Amino acid sequence: MSIWWRDHLDPHLAALAAEYGPFSRCSPDKHTEPRPLPVEPAPPEVLAQLPDADSL
Repeated sequence: MSIWWRDHLDPHLAALAAEYGPFSRCSPDKHTEPRPLPVEPAPPEVLAQLPDADSL
């Protein structure tokens, strides 16, 4: 277990919590909601190729 902590958790957690990491704005006292990613609807011709396209 100590090898996992040293070789996996520690470097990954350091990157996640780094100054510009994805968790940099989070702490037990503060939470910043993430901005939603932009989404574009799939074109109808793409959806028509799906096996269950009749139910859309």
